[in-house]
Amino acid sequence: MFQFIDPLKTKWYVTFFVFLGWGMSFAIPILLPIDISSV
Repeated sequence: MFQFIDPLKTKWYVTFFVFLGWGMSFAIPILLPIDISSV
């Protein structure tokens, strides 16, 4: 990963939103069945 970006030059909010999107992609299979079962 560090061959593509320099972590010291990357803005903090870019890293935050990348990890947020990465985490949400794994949370969707967990959250979707809960949402469907509650309807």
